[in-house]
Amino acid sequence: MPRFRARMFGRALAGLRLSSRLFFLGLPLRRLRLLRFLLPPLLPGLLLGIGFAMQLSHGAYYGLYSLYLLHAGYTGAQVGALWVLGVLAEIALMWRCSGAIERMAPVPVIITCLLLAALRWLGIGLTTAWPALAVLQLLHAASFAAFHMSAVTWVRRLVPAGRYASAQGWYSATGFGLGSTIGIMGSAWIAGQWGYPAAFMACAGVALGGAVLVWRVPWRM
Repeated sequence: MPRFRARMFGRALAGLRLSSRLFFLGLPLRRLRLLRFLLPPLLPGLLLGIGFAMQLSHGAYYGLYSLYLLHAGYTGAQVGALWVLGVLAEIALMWRCSGAIERMAPVPVIITCLLLAALRWLGIGLTTAWPALAVLQLLHAASFAAFHMSAVTWVRRLVPAGRYASAQGWYSATGFGLGSTIGIMGSAWIAGQWGYPAAFMACAGVALGGAVLVWRVPWRM
């Protein structure tokens, strides 16, 4: 039953996220043929792929984290407290460090965030102990907040001013739309076959692969 619930919940959530993202962006898939005119050559292979990889790696977290903890014996209040802890870590980082992160070179920050995301998903897959989960939730400040601040900074530096809105829209659609959708559905399928921990470990592998991809990019870019 938990595996069936994981598959059904994952599919429903993935569909909701994709449809809402496409609606918000004005159905950008209808303009796929214009992509080469809207973006410089570097972005499709680098920034869009990196954003896609990071959101793909969040699939098990966004789709299955609550189910996983409830299945492990946590109460709804305890699960909610862990979600709140992650959000507070994100807000604290953005409040105190946003300026410093935006002044840094984006590539090393993005690599660090992907490595910390891999560590986070691996840790969640290995243990459901409360102290470990609490510490791992603090890494939401890196895997979400710091990563996206650096990615937006990278977009701003690479794209001419007249194309910034288009580039930002494609980055959001590729990562939050396509990456999240495939990540949630894929994680739900893995959980249905091999259990929740396997889904988180697969997501750790995706984040690690993303870090290896970015490592080849010049760090001063």
